[in-house]
Amino acid sequence: MQFLQIVSIAQVLLDPYYRTIEGFTMLVEKDWLSFGHRFSHNGSHTSATPMTAFTPIFLQFLDVVHQVGVARRTWLVMLMFCCGSVCFN
Repeated sequence: MQFLQIVSIAQVLLDPYYRTIEGFTMLVEKDWLSFGHRFSHNGSHTSATPMTAFTPIFLQFLDVVHQVGVARRTWLVMLMFCCGSVCFN
């Protein structure tokens, strides 16, 4: 399942369409639902036993997407600040 995270993150990083709400929804449907990811089992919605341990694969993917979004906004703000200060000095 790790490759699913990597492929999905790469698509979010490389294709601006997947950074929109519509594109992100399509990405989850295309890569996670059609692949057969068991959200209820891997999302700790059922009782986990030692044989069926909780694995937060989708939650890790969402966290990476969130962190990339935060980093991207921070980078854009810094770029706008630097360009603004250079242009107006």
